[in-house]
Amino acid sequence: MRHLSARNYLTQPWKNGGGLTREIARAPETGEFDWRLSMATVAEDGAFSTFPGVDRTLTVLTGAGIVLTVAGREARLTPGAPFAFPGDVPAASRLLAGEVTDLNVMTRRGRVSHEVTRQTGPAMVLNPALVPGLRAGTGRPASTARGADDLPEADPAALPGARQMLLFALTAFTLNGIDVARFDTLIPDRDETLHLPEGAEILLIRLETLP
Repeated sequence: MRHLSARNYLTQPWKNGGGLTREIARAPETGEFDWRLSMATVAEDGAFSTFPGVDRTLTVLTGAGIVLTVAGREARLTPGAPFAFPGDVPAASRLLAGEVTDLNVMTRRGRVSHEVTRQTGPAMVLNPALVPGLRAGTGRPASTARGADDLPEADPAALPGARQMLLFALTAFTLNGIDVARFDTLIPDRDETLHLPEGAEILLIRLETLP
């Protein structure tokens, strides 16, 4: 299992000066991404960048929250609740009460699909790669999807129907002997079934490759 420490995320300022982005993982590593996982610190109200052909899910991590306007419709986002929307429509945010930090999951439409859910331990988190036709942690039939180059080498990322999950820590906990800090990311191996300890909270990110 790969352990990505939040201390090592690459931080970059926005071009408009309205916040900071910390890239966690992406694939491929250069050029147009198939999928991307990042954190952002939003310090002021403003428009979101548009990403043609991209689907995204935003989850507020810290702060009071934001009012997100997507294609003229408003949604109130508070910490811990994932919100999915197309990245190629006009969107803007208004801070409810000061600065917030959020997690962004983005996938290239037609190449990769994703799903973000919140889970609390104790719970068994089953790697979707182990059971054909199952979504991670849901027991429901999986849609087909395509993985990406930044997944563990054991994952057949180039194969249609490949599935992989990432765990983003909302709290600190110990898992399989690994001390996981808040906002760290775990990428399990394909043969791992994880037992989330009591009190642990994560965002479970499921990636699937399209045929």
